[in-house]
Amino acid sequence: PENRQGRFLGTVSLGAAWGIPMVAGLVAISNAIGGSHGWRLAWGVMAAVSALAVGVAVRALRTGPPEPLVRPSVRRSFGAQLARSDMRRVFLSYFFYGIWFSILATFLVLFLHDGGLSKNGSAAAWSVLGIIAGIGTLTLGHASDKFGSRLTIVGALVVGAISTALIASAGPSLRLVLAAIVGYPLIATGMLLAVMISQMVTDLEVATRVVATAMMVSGIGQAVGPILAGRLIDATGSYHAAFWLSAVAAVIAAVIAWRTVPARVLLVVPVIVVGLDESSNL
Repeated sequence: PENRQGRFLGTVSLGAAWGIPMVAGLVAISNAIGGSHGWRLAWGVMAAVSALAVGVAVRALRTGPPEPLVRPSVRRSFGAQLARSDMRRVFLSYFFYGIWFSILATFLVLFLHDGGLSKNGSAAAWSVLGIIAGIGTLTLGHASDKFGSRLTIVGALVVGAISTALIASAGPSLRLVLAAIVGYPLIATGMLLAVMISQMVTDLEVATRVVATAMMVSGIGQAVGPILAGRLIDATGSYHAAFWLSAVAAVIAAVIAWRTVPARVLLVVPVIVVGLDESSNL
């Protein structure tokens, strides 16, 4: 049903969130087994799991034989979508979300360790963040169904921005609590930002291509964020400025989202993500 699609998407995204503590546990076990070279074992296991996931996806997510060519009408419609000013704002919001996300994902554990937490303690904090992120995907998906996407998306980004800024300025003990709080919107925000596209694109084939483009733009932001943050860390000798940069990126993404996202959005992103056809009842 339409009033439960947000919860469905949140459940789909749960795997990404709860993969975080699984990876943290794998790293801890690998370090215990391999010592200083334990990272090699961890990366080997993750490579094998990734290859298995690709194989499962190839077999499970296809809806039919691939078409050799894109229909001209789809190509024209896709180009028209990219030319829309509101769609460009969606991409821009995705870009700044990517910066916020990637700085946290790259430097949070290092920041916690720099504050005096042990390596295992920092990894455990990252695991707690992943568990909280899973709760966030479920509850924020439900909130999007109930209260509309604008309030949910902007609220999630504001919570992320405030908690990130507080991480930059708080002491080591409080930083642990804030690290758990920032996990709540971390994965869910990307899930909810994808909903923007489903509001603006009705053709499933076109929407799939627009979603892929938005993900690419987010990936560019995720590549740019750690580079900028790393330069700030080198220049200042601390992680504080990097996390302020991350908080500012979340604020910018929230402002753009508020100006772009309608008050209520019909979620069709789950259909795109799981690869169902247009006859689905979702």
